[in-house]
Amino acid sequence: RSLDCEAPVICCCFSQTGRLLAVGLVNGNIKLYKPDTGAFVYYLRDSETLKCNLPVTSLNFCSPGTATGDLLLATYASGRVKLWHVSTQKCLQTLLENQETLVAAFNPSGTRFATGGTEGSVRLYDTVTQECLLTLMPSPSPMVMDGHRSRIFA
Repeated sequence: RSLDCEAPVICCCFSQTGRLLAVGLVNGNIKLYKPDTGAFVYYLRDSETLKCNLPVTSLNFCSPGTATGDLLLATYASGRVKLWHVSTQKCLQTLLENQETLVAAFNPSGTRFATGGTEGSVRLYDTVTQECLLTLMPSPSPMVMDGHRSRIFA
């Protein structure tokens, strides 16, 4: 069995329960499927993603039962980071980073998330307020190896 995603796939992620498969596409759309049947459920997209038409670079579901609830964290080549409320298909918040954002992940409780990308920094955000709590930067010295020097992919 195969899924017709209608555009090249850049990333994908199963929900924590395994009941949904989110697929990030090169055109900026996110499609959700039921993995047991392959049935298409719905799109996650808004006017910004339709206008930009740049790839979804990573997807990460928030664990069920956390205080933040039914969320999907998505990053885009445009530098956007979007928090989607999955069951209502609504974008709750959009952040714009000054980089091509390539990866993001929630902490286990869902209260914080981190992003990384082409700038080489890791940013830590509060999920509820979307406030940037911390930015971890590589050392400006090429003689110091402090964990990373360039793009962050995973």
